[in-house]
Amino acid sequence: MKARELCEKAWQEIASHFLDFKVTKKGQTLKKFLKIKTLLLKFIFKLVDIIILAVLNLVCIFQHILNQWQRLI
Repeated sequence: MKARELCEKAWQEIASHFLDFKVTKKGQTLKKFLKIKTLLLKFIFKLVDIIILAVLNLVCIFQHILNQWQRLI
């Protein structure tokens, strides 16, 4: 199994535990709007392969209104 396939399988496994999140990019990104509706919780899993295989996970919290405003600029 290639490293990318292994990571995609792991991302799908992780995503299966977050049923209320929207899954995109084969489980690489999990998104959920919080009850406030202006905040977006986003988990991003990245595969970095330089010399050794490393898997980084990023947790981003966005304010949705601010993001919409920034897109207009």
